[in-house]
Amino acid sequence: MRTTTTWLLACLLSVAGCTGRIADPPSGALYTGPTTTDTPSTTVDRTCVGSTPARVWRLSHAQYNASVRDVLGTTLTPADGFEPEVSGTGFRNGADAGFVSTTLVEQYLDSAERLATEALGHLDTLLPCTPADAGNRACVADFIDTFGLRLFRKPVTAPQRERYLALYDGALATSAEEALTTVLTAMLSSPHFLYRFELGADPGSARTPLTPFELVTALSYVILDTTPDDELLAKAADATIHDGDVLRSEIERLLRDPRAKHVFWDFADQYFGLFEVPTLDKDTTMFPEFTPELATSLHDEARAFVNDVVWDGDGRLATLLTADYTFLNERLARLYGVSGVSGIELRRVALDPTIRSGLVTNAGFLATLGSNDSSSPTLRGRFVRTKMLCQQIPDPPPDVADAIEHIGPTNTTRERYEVHTERAECAVCHRLMDPIGFGLESYDAIGRYRTTENGVTVDASGEIVDSPDADGAFEGGRELGERLASNRAVSDCVTYHFFRFVLGRLERPTDDCEIQRLQTRFAESDGQLMELFMAVLDGSTFQYRSAE
Repeated sequence: MRTTTTWLLACLLSVAGCTGRIADPPSGALYTGPTTTDTPSTTVDRTCVGSTPARVWRLSHAQYNASVRDVLGTTLTPADGFEPEVSGTGFRNGADAGFVSTTLVEQYLDSAERLATEALGHLDTLLPCTPADAGNRACVADFIDTFGLRLFRKPVTAPQRERYLALYDGALATSAEEALTTVLTAMLSSPHFLYRFELGADPGSARTPLTPFELVTALSYVILDTTPDDELLAKAADATIHDGDVLRSEIERLLRDPRAKHVFWDFADQYFGLFEVPTLDKDTTMFPEFTPELATSLHDEARAFVNDVVWDGDGRLATLLTADYTFLNERLARLYGVSGVSGIELRRVALDPTIRSGLVTNAGFLATLGSNDSSSPTLRGRFVRTKMLCQQIPDPPPDVADAIEHIGPTNTTRERYEVHTERAECAVCHRLMDPIGFGLESYDAIGRYRTTENGVTVDASGEIVDSPDADGAFEGGRELGERLASNRAVSDCVTYHFFRFVLGRLERPTDDCEIQRLQTRFAESDGQLMELFMAVLDGSTFQYRSAE
């Protein structure tokens, strides 16, 4: 099998880095759609006239697994074994960082062969004819067209069909099953499956709308994280997806799909660093309760909380930052100091509103911002400063030494870290971080609430400086959450990150108008996360591409 597909290696590597600016599409390989350069959906907000650079965007590992599941009906998740993903946007789906190494190419080929072999066991669900007719070339040609439409998310071109039929003919001498496996392997290894082509209806023009098939693909992957279904493909085939009412109806339909819950959870999981929780390593002598099972439960807790706020609650950013409830099982209840919870199932539980404030004081989130034996005011303050206020921290002076003492039986974390703000060479940076983190010192290295540390009463007084509208002293996590929830700078900062998450790229100077439009719409909606999402989908940066 490998000898018939190694030619795909060069094909894959030829587009491996094509995630940014593209001048011309591969000849004869793409559906180009309408030739006009001004056929957008009528839902496009025309306040700003922008676009995203044309690109070829590699599927994320999660998207790969979901796509083969929905096209092949497999339960295999081969991408789980692929090499780790790298992101240049802070999120795993960054288009500009979606490069393909030779190792990943080999993993793609191995996965394609494995999936193709498994598919032989249920050909009746894939072929447009009976498996007994698998030796019928016309049947295989129909299969390439129907299967290819689902797999490639656009019609198979005549040259493509002939290439796959040539592979089929070459392997037919062995057996019809071997010939079909060869075709399936080749199609599953194709760049037209592994990449999302976003070149627009008129590639090479200064500004062009996505083709109908590109648009439904973009919608499906951003909302469901998987390949478009038959209804979306039908709307692309007749180009009705560009009608504003049709587009809006399809977006609403997709949002009713349970799989749509991934959107805001994936954003929060990566934005707040919650994905790190299941693999955190804590000192088992100091924190024997921090087991792998507890870490997994903490991650599940955060997912349940985010989904509840967005889909069953008021959907506001402020609620994510200030809610006084979460979802606990018996193991988590012990960590949170909540009584009356038993069993392994998560359930909604009210928390003490004086000490907990949404994700800001979520135990899993706090546990990620520290070492294996101590909390870290610096890491906690840095997160607030850079990820929630979108402010940069100056680089440390060259050769500066960390003056933090090791944790001991009598000193407190605050005492150890205060040296940062006492030393002039450290204070320039740390005055922007540590005083914020000090306000979260009521939570230890695993996010458990505490009133004393080493027999000393915890001082949870904090302060934000050099941040318009957020400056001032605060006491504890609850006040910090409320301060952040009511601050327009936080709302605007979240908008930047959500823009990066949905568009899969960093913002550019030409995006200033679009970013401001999103920030205004988000703020005027009182921080409704769904309204922010819809604003991005309505924007020209989502629906238009440009060649640069």
